[in-house]
Amino acid sequence: MWSCVVRGTRRNLWPILLGLVVVCRVKEVSGTQVALEGNGYKFVLALSPDLGQGSCTSYTTNIELLLNATSLLLYSVTGRKLFFQQVTVVLPRGWECTGLDIGVQKEGETWENAALRMGPRHPIFGDTPWTQQTQGCGRQGDFVYLSEEFVQYLSDVLGSQEHVLLHEWAKYRWGVFEEYGHLYDPVYPPSIRSQFETLDEIPRLYPLSLLKETVTAWLPNYCTDRPLVAQPNQFGSPDECVQEENCVFLIDDKENEYINSSLMSVPFLTGVSTFCDDSTHVRDLPNKHNAFCNGKSVWSVINQHPDMSVEPQKNEAPDDLKVLYVQERESSRSLSDDDETDKTSTSAPSEAPEEDVPSVTRRPLETPKEGEPTVSTTLAPVTVDLQVWASHDLTSITYDLDHPVVLFATVSDPDSLIVLDASVSAEVQWGSAHKMVLQLKDDGLAADVTGNDGVYSAFVLGPVGATKITVSATNEQERAKVVVALNQRSVPITYDISPVCCGSRVVVTNTRALQASFSASVSLPKVVFENDLLAETLPGRVVDLVAKGEDLNVVLSFTMTGKHLDIGLAKTIKVMFWKYGYKGLPDEETFFNNEPSGSRKNISMTPRTCNDLYVFTVLGITDTGLEGPQSNRALASISCNWNPSPDEPTEQTPSEYLGAGAIVGIVFGVIFLILLIGLGNYLIIRFFFPHHLYIFRPLGCHRDVAYP
Repeated sequence: MWSCVVRGTRRNLWPILLGLVVVCRVKEVSGTQVALEGNGYKFVLALSPDLGQGSCTSYTTNIELLLNATSLLLYSVTGRKLFFQQVTVVLPRGWECTGLDIGVQKEGETWENAALRMGPRHPIFGDTPWTQQTQGCGRQGDFVYLSEEFVQYLSDVLGSQEHVLLHEWAKYRWGVFEEYGHLYDPVYPPSIRSQFETLDEIPRLYPLSLLKETVTAWLPNYCTDRPLVAQPNQFGSPDECVQEENCVFLIDDKENEYINSSLMSVPFLTGVSTFCDDSTHVRDLPNKHNAFCNGKSVWSVINQHPDMSVEPQKNEAPDDLKVLYVQERESSRSLSDDDETDKTSTSAPSEAPEEDVPSVTRRPLETPKEGEPTVSTTLAPVTVDLQVWASHDLTSITYDLDHPVVLFATVSDPDSLIVLDASVSAEVQWGSAHKMVLQLKDDGLAADVTGNDGVYSAFVLGPVGATKITVSATNEQERAKVVVALNQRSVPITYDISPVCCGSRVVVTNTRALQASFSASVSLPKVVFENDLLAETLPGRVVDLVAKGEDLNVVLSFTMTGKHLDIGLAKTIKVMFWKYGYKGLPDEETFFNNEPSGSRKNISMTPRTCNDLYVFTVLGITDTGLEGPQSNRALASISCNWNPSPDEPTEQTPSEYLGAGAIVGIVFGVIFLILLIGLGNYLIIRFFFPHHLYIFRPLGCHRDVAYP
């Protein structure tokens, strides 16, 4: 992972939370945050200097207890293969912690390289652990953030701390995602609306198949090995559930003690001790893991990770966790912009005491040496911190069909607040006359994993050869806003039904407008494309598919993908659908498309049957027939009891959609018509052709008639 930072003019909390530094530098951190030696993980846990030094002993004691408990659970879940062997805890510079053997800080033992980071309450995700996972299915993420409150006090509120931490570690290390729905999220709703037929208990004069009626049931959107015992509730209302995205469930631990999996779904339940495998995984559920891992079970993704290639150990318990303590020799995050140290050098700064930097106009950076990144900041009323990194090594990019190259950025203001709705763009330039402008967005679409989490994302495209990329952040039309306070939870919990993180988009409830202009930019070092990304890319993944039953049709709505990831026109859309729980090949329909990438697309189609829950996915197809990845799952059904309103014209419908009364009427009508036709024929023959009455002899005993 490549990273570069433009530092603001004041020391503050949020840049530290994101691992920002004062200098702009290039460093490789992917693969250095966690090392696996034998069966044991070795990693760094860093403490923020914004924590209270007086609680140092309490911090370190609780950290050791938490990591030891998580290591035992990890060892059990992975079949005695993996555990936490060694953690290096980085203490802030100047802290005096009694009773600790503090060693010398080594290269890489920093906040920026820490796999686990502990600090104050997170400005978006509150007091529960949160993983910044931008890399996708099966790949290691960026880091796990632990709040002071979680480590110190929340053991009885969130359930088992080790279960919750392992839930986040799995997302971070192995690239798996949540297996539950989210309040107010139409893409990953907390519930599933299921319609089925039940027998009417009153009339018994007609065949039972004609006496069915439609019943709507609400099911919790959690991947578990057995059905959850939970009651649906329309959030914020005493009424019964009406919409999937507002229908939530209160889940009690005692009533669900028989549930064993999954840790990615219900880590707060005491009895949960495994991940969903192929035998228990529900691939049809509309959750984030199914969307990003294409319906694979969590355990199958984990089992394919290189970590799981080690042989299991024979011991009942893992080796004891070794905890090392080091202290920052200097804090790169607090260097003054007026320090005479080279602003682009990666050498260690001096041991000068840390000082707050006054809010003054920034001095331009010195001209960097060849191959080093350059930074420019336009003078503005407000300065911001801009961090940029990528999913791949940008010095040598080889396109991977399964893992496209993505550029990421975060923006924060001088008061330690996350900036949302900023205008972030990347100018990709090759040669002297060719360039392309990419928009980095935080909307949960295309390259962006989660909307409104403060991470802006865009796919990177370019021709073979050297390319220059410049990332800029501005406040267009003063639309940017900052997060003042937010208490989201990154795992579902049992004691209330407040929103949980993160789904397709974080629900941000407390922001204020950033009524000032700003401008910051980062010029990345030499970027080289080894193959032509413009020619070899596939259509991108649709990540916001929503399905709704309307009358006799299901309407699919989604944001269009492009011909090349999210660029260009994908002329064909394939829709795949199957009955919920069906294991065979899906049905397919293709539709012509003339909507450009980024526009909203609606497709209406009729399922084969009513009162059956169907699963839908879509994908884009290029002109040459190359298919992109499947979208997220969306569920919908249509009711057999549909009746048009008086103002709507009635349409002839298939018999499978007719109600019981209509079917009975049709049967009686047909019988009456047959009898009427027979009676008419009899009367005609009797009066006009009496010698042919022998035709009706089987119907009576008229012996007085002579038949030929």
